[in-house]
Amino acid sequence: MLLVALLASLTVISVKAVSGMITESIKGDLQLTYPIFYVMVVVMVASCAFQIKFLNQAMKIFDATEVVPINFVFFTASAITAGTLFNQNSANWPVPLQQVRCLTRTRSAYSRHVV
Repeated sequence: MLLVALLASLTVISVKAVSGMITESIKGDLQLTYPIFYVMVVVMVASCAFQIKFLNQAMKIFDATEVVPINFVFFTASAITAGTLFNQNSANWPVPLQQVRCLTRTRSAYSRHVV
């Protein structure tokens, strides 16, 4: 169940990144030319698919009265944690975490924070 929750939080973050890039593209700063857009779309689709697969496996093994509450608690906790990490100012983070965060941000949104 923890794996399902972690995949769900990854789905939340990738959906936020993709929707932000689409929003920036609609505003005029085309994001579809950057490879990170397509990487995030693949991550989004893959995490959704694996999340459904593992959740179905859990439902086959355990009763829904056990799976649903546990999944809800783990998903909520992991999504809040991932959202907090994604939205924090990364200036004081170690360099590898700053690089990962830069990959998930659009170019224009990132440049607003750097300048």
